[in-house]
Amino acid sequence: MLLTAILGVIAAGLSFALTASTLARRANPEMAARMMPINSLALAYQAERLLAEDPLHPKADVGKLARSALQLQALNPTALRVLGVVAAARGDERKGRALIFQAQHQSRRDAPAQFWLIEDAVQRGDIRTALVHYDIVLRNKPFSHKILFPILLNALGDPAIRLALRRYIRTDDIWAPQFASYALANSKDLTSLVALTVESGGLKNPQIAQEQAVGLIARLVAEYRFAAARRIYLMMPNATPARLINPGFDKADIEMRYGAIGWQTRSQSDASSSVVEDDADRPSLLLSANALTTTTIATKLLYLRPGKYHIGIILSKFEGGEGAAVGGQIRCPAQTGDRTVWSQRASARMIQGDFMLPTGCDAQYLDIVVSGGSSASMLDAAVRSVAVRPQ
Repeated sequence: MLLTAILGVIAAGLSFALTASTLARRANPEMAARMMPINSLALAYQAERLLAEDPLHPKADVGKLARSALQLQALNPTALRVLGVVAAARGDERKGRALIFQAQHQSRRDAPAQFWLIEDAVQRGDIRTALVHYDIVLRNKPFSHKILFPILLNALGDPAIRLALRRYIRTDDIWAPQFASYALANSKDLTSLVALTVESGGLKNPQIAQEQAVGLIARLVAEYRFAAARRIYLMMPNATPARLINPGFDKADIEMRYGAIGWQTRSQSDASSSVVEDDADRPSLLLSANALTTTTIATKLLYLRPGKYHIGIILSKFEGGEGAAVGGQIRCPAQTGDRTVWSQRASARMIQGDFMLPTGCDAQYLDIVVSGGSSASMLDAAVRSVAVRPQ
């Protein structure tokens, strides 16, 4: 699962190495070799380019050029690696591996050597060693992300690969955050990414880990994968199980610290909402709506168990013309038709009622709905508190 055929990986590595450098001797090694025959690097790069034409069936000149380069510079990593690939292609994998190991000891920045060692480790079933070489390439060659990130993402479904990858996610702050962002943006099924996040404990940098968790929760909630979103939330700093069943406001809602788990406020041309601190430094929900406007303007995700509940919504301010109102509703988004189990609106400072959560409604949305009424005056209101308690 971790890599494709050896030819594709070696060819990709060679191509990467040949195009990454801007040095003249690498861009045109044949000319460099003619102008300076004693240039070991030019001879090695000439051998490398010739090898890239057919890495599984290298021409005799490839080995001659690489050996000539080593005679001029005994520790030339490119020449050592080329000779290693030649030996392996001709069936002597032990000699090939030894030469390529020697090349990577001389220069950990030699990407093709690392690519070859990755494939060699995978062929031997040594995932841990393969990821050691992944780490080396990803740290030293940022452009290798385009090659290796898709392969890593496709391999996340394998528990053994996630196990080996954990320590890099937990300790690395060079490429791991970029891989996490890539995986979040490109995963077709988030199951493996959720598993890796939970198993590893998340990224090393707290701020980046927070941003990653918020983004992951947003995707999970959008896909109605509420149980997985709950798992990610509970990993976040200062997260509490009580927040999942309590619809009250707190400072985390002002900061939008927990993303889709907290209150989701909206601002549009004809209505708006926001969680702010009132005169007593308590978080409250400010609401406004123009006349002839009725819309859902704020939402809180809850994880209440099936059963009977009582809800109370208390407003500290309510100003509006004829027909203006504030209301609430409870929905079961995962059920057919986004089932509404309770709804009520009132032109008053207190809204309350009872509702029954059916079996299978394991996650709910509590919506705040505003109506601007029919007069010229707009609705201006503030919700001081929202509470839900079992009956």
